[in-house]
Amino acid sequence: RTDCPSDPFVRFFDETFRFAEGETELPFEERIEEAKVVHRLNFIEALCRLYDMRLDELRVNYQSVCSLTPDILKEFEISRESLIESLRMKLTTAKKEYWKRLFDGMEEVRNRL
Repeated sequence: RTDCPSDPFVRFFDETFRFAEGETELPFEERIEEAKVVHRLNFIEALCRLYDMRLDELRVNYQSVCSLTPDILKEFEISRESLIESLRMKLTTAKKEYWKRLFDGMEEVRNRL
């Protein structure tokens, strides 16, 4: 059983491998404020920095998946085509999210529209 912490194999797995579960990131508004304060950026610069960081994170994650051996990819039912579609969806979603946040954060522009 994988939910039994006393199982020696489960303990081995937990000690040997890092398995990310759930969200560990700060809420978006806090990340914007942090980027503005730490890096002395305005809203647009902070937003661009976070967007670039998101793209880098996706690149690193997808490179990691692609570095797996073909037998592991097959075992997890990961194909080149599924990765392409998944990355396309992630990039599209990120673009939409950041454009929305840009207009949400620029009250003067929103008021004119």
